[in-house]
Amino acid sequence: ATHNPEFTALEAYEAYGDYTTMRTLTREVILAAALAVNGRPVAVRPDGAGGTREVDLTAEWPVVTVHSAVSKATGTELTSASPLDEVAAVCARHHVAVPRGATAGKLVMELYEALVEKQTDFPTFYCDFPIEVSPLARKHRDDPRLTEQWDLVGFGAELGTAYTELTDPIDQRERLTKQ
Repeated sequence: ATHNPEFTALEAYEAYGDYTTMRTLTREVILAAALAVNGRPVAVRPDGAGGTREVDLTAEWPVVTVHSAVSKATGTELTSASPLDEVAAVCARHHVAVPRGATAGKLVMELYEALVEKQTDFPTFYCDFPIEVSPLARKHRDDPRLTEQWDLVGFGAELGTAYTELTDPIDQRERLTKQ
C-alpha cells in the first residue's frame, strides 16, 4: 500500500529572524528543492494542453503588499486606513460577500482571497496583512494597523506563510481575546 499525502509541509523557525529573513530562506529552500528534483531551478507545470511547461524560478519573486494587490485587482485604491463602508462597497462591486460584523481588514482579506490568490501564477510574496486577521504576528514597524506577515502564492495556490513572531504577551492576549 502507498500513501499519497494531500500536501507536504515544512516548518522552519529562525532565531532573531523576521518575515524578511524568512522570505529569503523560503525562496532558497524552494530553489534548492527544484534543483534537486528537476536538475535546475524550474517548476514543471501543466500547460493546459496535456503537456507541461517549465517555469524558471531564478527571477526575483515579487513582494507586494496585500492592499496593493487588492487595489490592483479591484481598480480601487485601498489602504490600511480605508473605512469599512468604502471596502464593503468594493466587495459589493466584485460580488464578494460581506459577513456580519466584518472589519475593513477582514474584508480586504476576503477580496484578496477571491481576486488575487487564484490569479497569481509566478511565485509572489503578498505581505503586510491587516492586524485583525493575524493574531500571532508582530505589528508592522511602520503601520500599527498591519502585521509583518506574508503568504507565498504561486500557480494559483498558497505555497507558504511566515510572519515576524509576536513576542509581546499583553498585545497577544488583547488580540486573541478580540478574535
